[in-house]
Amino acid sequence: SLSESGLKAYMAEAEDKAGELGAQILGGGSKVSNALSRPMAVVTAYGEVLWESGKAQPGQDLVVTKWIGLEGSARLAKVYEEALSNRYPLYFLKEAQGFGEYLSILPEAQLASTFQPCALHDLSQGGILTALRELGERDGVGMRVDLKAIPLRQETVEVCEGCQVNPYELASGGSLLVAIREGKAYVEALAQKGIAAAVIGQVTEGKDRILVNEGEVRYLDRGPQDAIYQGCFGGM
Repeated sequence: SLSESGLKAYMAEAEDKAGELGAQILGGGSKVSNALSRPMAVVTAYGEVLWESGKAQPGQDLVVTKWIGLEGSARLAKVYEEALSNRYPLYFLKEAQGFGEYLSILPEAQLASTFQPCALHDLSQGGILTALRELGERDGVGMRVDLKAIPLRQETVEVCEGCQVNPYELASGGSLLVAIREGKAYVEALAQKGIAAAVIGQVTEGKDRILVNEGEVRYLDRGPQDAIYQGCFGGM
């Protein structure tokens, strides 16, 4: 259930985010359903497409902007604040809860459009592993990715450990996956704008999608549902 004050807080946050993007909220409504145990928001957006993402091509670098797991760890830190406070100090959890400020990927996408050709993919449901697999399947390419190169905030690592979920399978809104020819130059250009990013691998010929973790090699298979829906805390 959601109180009137909670609903007002949701709408205030939505207004703030819309303002950051130069968008307007035209209307909305709320309903109550016994089928849901937590609040759910459904949004329909209208706008003009100024530039379309291309296709990933062999030889391109794979870049992840900011850090994975931002959206998911912020939600987990809010929903399970009481339980997590038994493991971590409150200031640490508040830092994770504040990751919502990083959710816009507009600056990264705009900058990527100046590096042609390139392909973009969001890191929302299912996290980075799902995004990599979907990009490869969509564009019919292979890839080789270094797991240790994927950027993670320490807050995300700790919250995921406390909730017993995999950060690489966690909703990662706020990060963007980019296949781009000049990955290092793109990362450096982002750094000049104060945006963190890292090259995590390369697009390859064929359709083998390989994940390397300190010498251990495995293939990117279809994973489970987003970690945020997987029994957090187990028996705790």
